[in-house]
Amino acid sequence: MPSTPAHAPEPPSQTPEALLSAALAGSSEALGTLMQSCRTYLLVTSKRELGTDLQVKVSPSDLVQETFAEGQRAMGGFAGSTPEEFYAWLRGIMLNKLAHARRRYLATAARNLHREERRPDHSSIAAQAELVVDHETPSKRAMRKETAEAVNSALARLPDHFRRVIKLRNFALLPFAEIALAMHRSEHDLRALWVRAMQRLKRELDDIDHR
Repeated sequence: MPSTPAHAPEPPSQTPEALLSAALAGSSEALGTLMQSCRTYLLVTSKRELGTDLQVKVSPSDLVQETFAEGQRAMGGFAGSTPEEFYAWLRGIMLNKLAHARRRYLATAARNLHREERRPDHSSIAAQAELVVDHETPSKRAMRKETAEAVNSALARLPDHFRRVIKLRNFALLPFAEIALAMHRSEHDLRALWVRAMQRLKRELDDIDHR
């Protein structure tokens, strides 16, 4: 009796070409198998395109699942004839969803900043500055004349990008990743910018104290 080869060849019915042909003929099972065959490729692509900023808001695996669901609904519009064209088509669907997610979170960050600028809570500004700017002697600092007006005046003298990152981080309480996205910076650069902005704000407050 002949022995079975250690690595049997893949059944012809399971090749990408055969699966695509069956999917185009209306087989939902073949379509699902074909999609699963490129899951790893789409996950790697989604993680790279999302970056660390959006991954805190959008799960790569969820994005791939949404892509598969959209692909199943839109399969009738697929005009290709090869597995490579099918994979590129799916990737396009995923990138469109990713772009939509990016626009949505940018808009959310912008609205948060707009609300903060329209309705500044000066007492909150003073409290946040008290907590973040000076950790050396909080009880002594609390008794000094760091009023809301003084903090607001110090903020007004900061460069726009310093003032914006402080408002988004310390007053709107947004995470660094979301602020980086809104300000079109890497998260590493954004954190460094925030540190410089807080140092500058502290100097401005100290100048007010010594007048």
